[in-house]
Amino acid sequence: MGRGSRGSRVRGSYLGGHDAARICGVFPFGAGPADTYAHVVHGTRAPMSPRMLRGLLFEPGFMAWVAEQRGVAHERDVFLVDDEVPFFAGSVDGVEDGDEVMHEVTTTTVRSRHLWGVPGTDDCARHKWVQAQWYMGMLPTLREAHVWCFLVDGDEDPLHYIVPRNEVAIAELRERCEAFWYDHVLARVPPLAGVHDSDAGETLDACFPHATQAVVDADAELIAAAESYAGARAALKEHEEAKDTAGARIKALLGEHEGARWPGGSVSWKERSIGTKVNWEQVAHEVALKVGFDGAAFNGIVREQTFEARSVRALRVNVKGIK
Repeated sequence: MGRGSRGSRVRGSYLGGHDAARICGVFPFGAGPADTYAHVVHGTRAPMSPRMLRGLLFEPGFMAWVAEQRGVAHERDVFLVDDEVPFFAGSVDGVEDGDEVMHEVTTTTVRSRHLWGVPGTDDCARHKWVQAQWYMGMLPTLREAHVWCFLVDGDEDPLHYIVPRNEVAIAELRERCEAFWYDHVLARVPPLAGVHDSDAGETLDACFPHATQAVVDADAELIAAAESYAGARAALKEHEEAKDTAGARIKALLGEHEGARWPGGSVSWKERSIGTKVNWEQVAHEVALKVGFDGAAFNGIVREQTFEARSVRALRVNVKGIK
């Protein structure tokens, strides 16, 4: 089993807790292991999102609240480096004195409540369960992880889960992640599982973020794929135009009526709310001030986490005779 120690933070040269969850296929955001491959091999970073900014600025205050609730001294933001596997590492939100209990805190919204099970058990979100085992695998004195989740737009108290150390899971997790490092990262072989699926585009975008080689002569397989793409695009355009024309006709016939019905179906044309939008940066600013961050410190964090978004490769297909 792994042995870990507190180390210096390094970027892009290790597998962390999020990567372990991606490699296991339980991370609920992004393109899974392809994101890990793109980050480690190509150095790509996801652009800052409201979710990421919310966590960056809320979680320090949340961790302070957890420490107060527990009444036990904590070391916060502990970066662990595995002594046996040099590319295993990661940052733990808090470790209690004695190195037997660790804490992970996160924030989410009501939309993601379904990922979280019954509080008081170990049934936290699956990716957080994997992250907890990942860190416990690096620090063998840890016997349990307390995972806390705050629904920022809900009315529940913070959700609290206790995840016991699981040696079998830790061993399997470390084996899978070590295999990923040698089979994909060092071998420079993108994880292309699902390449034939219709939703594989995001995975391939992450694995091949840059065009580094010149145009090649197409083989028969590529030509067939391009012709299939162009044909599907043309059919989709035709159907979209027919749908839009029929939709406009329905609206013209309904006028000010909110709908119509008949024995075989119904149509409606009602007003609906477009929802609300939270200014997370301003909310985080207010929270930061309340927990002791001054404006300059807040702005410094925002500047540090602001970077150019990665470029996106646009797919364009041109087949003679098919528009």
